[in-house]
Amino acid sequence: MCMTKARYVILWLMVVLYGLLLCSCNHSEKAFTVNGLAVEKAELVHYMQENTAVVAAALEEEAGVDSFHDDFWLVPQNGVDTFSRLREYTTQQIVRQKVEQLCAKEQGIDTPLYYSDQLTEMKEQNRQRTSAYETGEVLYGPVERDFVTYFSEWYLDMKKQCRAVLSEKGTLSIAAGEIEAYYEAHRENFTSESREDAYYRIREYLLDEAYEVYIDTLAEQAKVTEGNVRILPEEVV
Repeated sequence: MCMTKARYVILWLMVVLYGLLLCSCNHSEKAFTVNGLAVEKAELVHYMQENTAVVAAALEEEAGVDSFHDDFWLVPQNGVDTFSRLREYTTQQIVRQKVEQLCAKEQGIDTPLYYSDQLTEMKEQNRQRTSAYETGEVLYGPVERDFVTYFSEWYLDMKKQCRAVLSEKGTLSIAAGEIEAYYEAHRENFTSESREDAYYRIREYLLDEAYEVYIDTLAEQAKVTEGNVRILPEEVV
């Protein structure tokens, strides 16, 4: 009996250790950290790939470089390290995302912080949608969503929830005088609605702006620490 119990204990410990090992492996290749939260290499690579067009266009306008060169991301162009600029731009984007996610988490909003967890959640949602479709349930949009669609939907929902909680707590607030001043300055935009409806829309607009400024401030104050991996141009483009 004792031997059997001991075997169960050993088996349980092995399962726990295996789970911890998996978690460690998932988040070990960190490109950098934001306020202690690891950003995985795969996430940075993903967003760098998403940002190649916008960064290339910006560099063409700013530095007069030709983004159609085959080696555009491989070697500096006109003295501009294009690949480093791509990484810098993407890092700033991710830092803002992470501080917003951390803010939402602090407000009690459930949100997957890690890229690998987001992919897992997306796959599970796609599995559920496929199963529902096969049983004849009516679905909106494609049966399976790609990561961009999945991320956009839940991130927008997270933003709305976070803004609502911050507003309820008084962290974000719009004074009546601000609403009235905006209304008087833009009265021509509200001729087709009542003052009450206009004030509501103005308050929502000003709250949105206040929320974005609040997140921008958090991003500026974030502590960012470089990780332990390199990313080569060949991994991105």
